[in-house]
Amino acid sequence: MTSVRLLSIALVALASCACSNTDGSPNQTPVGAADAEAGGHSNTDSGSSASGTDAEAGGAPAYVEVPAKDPYTKACSTARWGKVSDACWSCLCGACAGQLNACDTDCMGIFVCAEKNQTLVNVGADIQCEIRATAVSCLTTPEAQAATQALLNLDGCLIAHGSAPERFRACEAECQVPYPGDVCERFPAQ
Repeated sequence: MTSVRLLSIALVALASCACSNTDGSPNQTPVGAADAEAGGHSNTDSGSSASGTDAEAGGAPAYVEVPAKDPYTKACSTARWGKVSDACWSCLCGACAGQLNACDTDCMGIFVCAEKNQTLVNVGADIQCEIRATAVSCLTTPEAQAATQALLNLDGCLIAHGSAPERFRACEAECQVPYPGDVCERFPAQ
């Protein structure tokens, strides 16, 4: 449980400082639309989500995992080691290359797990729910726990480059980030 508490503290600190882009730099513009032909996310359910919702039921679309193309190289511009669509990878690399380059396969596994289990929120006030949900659902191995800081750095960058209220995170459309709206209900404070 110490890892979960550390994650909570780190995510709270990250959320409080990264929810706005205060360095004066312009927000990154995501690259292109999601490319379904490259195996992007779809509304077809290839397994049940944590909430059991899908796009037809009015919830977030079910997640479809995409195979990684390359091994981890620390160079997102020349390799795609994450199990995300080409459009998603291109956007992530364009928006947050440094943080993505530091996010190895275990780190990207947490990213995919959070999408697959629909633990992400798009409201800053609900970030504690996201922390609880992601910790319980995705930080279940020592490898995932060790990769937490790299994911926090990537997510912090994505949040900082989002253009709230339109987008909480950069690359939401390209990565088809599911925001089911019920994370706090599924993962209430203890």
